[in-house]
Amino acid sequence: MYQQVSVICGQTFTDCFIKHASSTLIRDQFLFESVKDVQSKDDLIILSKDKEKQYFERLLIDLNEFNITSTFQNKQLKYFSFVNKLIRFLEGTEEAKIILKNLDNSGRTVVKEAYKNSGWSFTTTPLIESASGGYVEIVHFLIDTVKSNVNQTDGRKISALYKACEGGSTNVVQLLLEKNADVLLCNMYGESPLYVACKRKHRDIVDILLQNNANVLQCTNSEKSPLYAACAGGCHDIVELLLKRNANVNQCDKKMESPLNVACLGGHKDIVDMLLRKAANFSQCDSAGESPLHVACAGGYTDIVELLLQKDVDVNQCNSVGESPLYMACAQNYKNIVEQLLRRNANVNQCDSAEESPLHVACAIGYTDIVEMLLQKDVDVYQCDNEGNSLLFIACTSGYSFIVKMLLQKSVDVNQCNSSAESPLHVACRGNYKDIVEMLLTKKADVHQCNSEGKSPLYVSCEAGYTDIVKLLLKTDVDVNQCDSEDKSPLYVSCGGNYKDIVELLTNVDVNKCDSEGKSSLHVACGGNYKEIVELLLMKKPKVNKCDSERKSPLYMACAGGYARIVDLLLQTSVDVNQCDSEGKSPLYVACGRNYKDIVELLLMKKAKVSQCDSERKSPLYVACQAGYTDIVKLLLQTDVDVNQCNSEDKTSLDFASGENCKDIVEIVLMKKIDVNQFNSMEESPLYVACAGGHTDIVELLLQKDANNSNGIITGASPLYAACASGHADIVKLLLQNNPDVVHCKNKDKSPLHVACDFVLFNDLRECQVDYDRRVKEHINIVELLISYNADVHICNSKGKTPLDIANDSGCVEIVKLLEDKLK
Repeated sequence: MYQQVSVICGQTFTDCFIKHASSTLIRDQFLFESVKDVQSKDDLIILSKDKEKQYFERLLIDLNEFNITSTFQNKQLKYFSFVNKLIRFLEGTEEAKIILKNLDNSGRTVVKEAYKNSGWSFTTTPLIESASGGYVEIVHFLIDTVKSNVNQTDGRKISALYKACEGGSTNVVQLLLEKNADVLLCNMYGESPLYVACKRKHRDIVDILLQNNANVLQCTNSEKSPLYAACAGGCHDIVELLLKRNANVNQCDKKMESPLNVACLGGHKDIVDMLLRKAANFSQCDSAGESPLHVACAGGYTDIVELLLQKDVDVNQCNSVGESPLYMACAQNYKNIVEQLLRRNANVNQCDSAEESPLHVACAIGYTDIVEMLLQKDVDVYQCDNEGNSLLFIACTSGYSFIVKMLLQKSVDVNQCNSSAESPLHVACRGNYKDIVEMLLTKKADVHQCNSEGKSPLYVSCEAGYTDIVKLLLKTDVDVNQCDSEDKSPLYVSCGGNYKDIVELLTNVDVNKCDSEGKSSLHVACGGNYKEIVELLLMKKPKVNKCDSERKSPLYMACAGGYARIVDLLLQTSVDVNQCDSEGKSPLYVACGRNYKDIVELLLMKKAKVSQCDSERKSPLYVACQAGYTDIVKLLLQTDVDVNQCNSEDKTSLDFASGENCKDIVEIVLMKKIDVNQFNSMEESPLYVACAGGHTDIVELLLQKDANNSNGIITGASPLYAACASGHADIVKLLLQNNPDVVHCKNKDKSPLHVACDFVLFNDLRECQVDYDRRVKEHINIVELLISYNADVHICNSKGKTPLDIANDSGCVEIVKLLEDKLK
């Protein structure tokens, strides 16, 4: 869109655009009408012949401002007629020559398109830019007329000759050399014109440079020679030229890579052949210890491998990690190269730093043909890697049955284990490779061999749920009760995985066998809610009351999980419904605590003890009330449960229900013969707890049951005191209507009126004004109520302060006024 608008406006306001447009637009968007190549150019601003001088004058203005972009990167320089007109204009203007000479001396900072995003800029000159573009006429003009320095370099130490060689501008290269350009001048990376010409595959330019005494031995900062660059690029003709000039065939770079190495790396057979005929060192290794043969084998270049093998090359030479050429060929499945190396008696047993042989890597990846070739040699089939993995083990791990079959024909040890004590049979079972397991069992593999975790082949098969593998193992004399290091049996893990078919297969097993934590197979099946597994186990007559190390029975596990179907199955046996865990929690207790109504009903039908308490003296009823599970409470109250039973803090079920504002539960409990005035260890009655919590409905219910508004013997705190202190006016009113003692004080000599006047405890509520205002109002109402019931306004606390003193300290004007009116 921007370009279209520019063209339309530029065509209409041409003079204005030539004068004011950016140098980039001047460079890219204009085209002379006189250029012969012009066809239909709708996307450019076409300049008539009478505008050409004006355009060139604009270019001169840019040059005078040290902006060379619009001139020497101009898109019209590809047209010969434009170039001639530009040169004639510059030749005819003395000012232009002076400007160009200044630019040649000082250079000009530019940002190339390729470097825009990197933020990299550098200085350059008109001559370097012209050479880069291959504009031979302009180069000629700048040298002869402007007297530009042919050896001037840009900010990257790049000369005009270098740029011409890089771009493949043969005529420009020839001209610069005629004008005494320095053929040895290198850029900041030490790259010479010859090096870059070799790298860019410009054969003719390489020839010209060599005729002009270019140094074939001149290397870059990283020690790369022109021959190295030509070999890496696969330039046969250039390599031939360089070798005729006695290039060093063994010159290596800083990574010790030779020309032969990189030629092998690129698969350039003809160049490799040339280098070898020039006595290139075929044993020279790079910094990773890789020889040309290594590189050729890794790349799969059969012809190059053959060339190298015709020399006295060491076929067993290893790289820095101990990999031989044969190892690398095997790892890449290059069958032909493996054959070549084996004909040259390559060491088939030579291992790398991890003690892996060529046969190891072929077995690991599953290259059957290569394994077959190696096995025809005198290969060590018992060789293990540094983790003790044998060839058979590796093949079994990946499930390569053909390779396993070949190895077994070589009479390998089927029971050879690795450092983790795992045998080939272990990994075959774990991988569910039935055909391999069958082959191993035929070869008398040890079915009782356990790994470092004590797991047998049968165990790992059961653990993974591989029924077919288990069937195969059970046809042997396998010990079905063999356990792992945690005493878990095959049956145990089968139950834990809910593998019904395997559990059915495991006959003659010890169904009561427990793990190191005392959990049996029935435990894990019940804990996992696996009904069919539980049914199968119960048919084997297990000990249903057997407990784990925490004294949890299978029934307990099922109740804790909420698995009613499992509970129902267990209750049909001789299970002990009252068996408790190490904390004294019974199945009924845990079911009540988790609100599993169906299970509670099932347990109650089996006469579960409803008053059985845990180690903290909490009963099932207590935890149900504590959690607010109304339906559970109803069920329990239909039994002969003791509603007055207390926990270790002497709190009853009513205590907790009152404190948690569970009205429904309080109503139900109150229907029973419960002591509503029973104090807990803190001398708090259910009424006190309800008053302190502000639970008005609960207070009403308790008062209807003649709850006593009396004080604690030690603390002296009454329900009225708690309601006044908490600021619950509605509850205070209810209590006053039941004739409480409004005078009696707490043990610190504070009366209900004292605490009603005291706001110090509530200062933190000032952060929320709405809450504070509400509480103030509540306390004012409470004070009014207490005064109306003849509360003693003269009474003093232990510090000698009256309620009026307290009110003054708190700053509540309304309460102060109420008290002063009473004192009059």
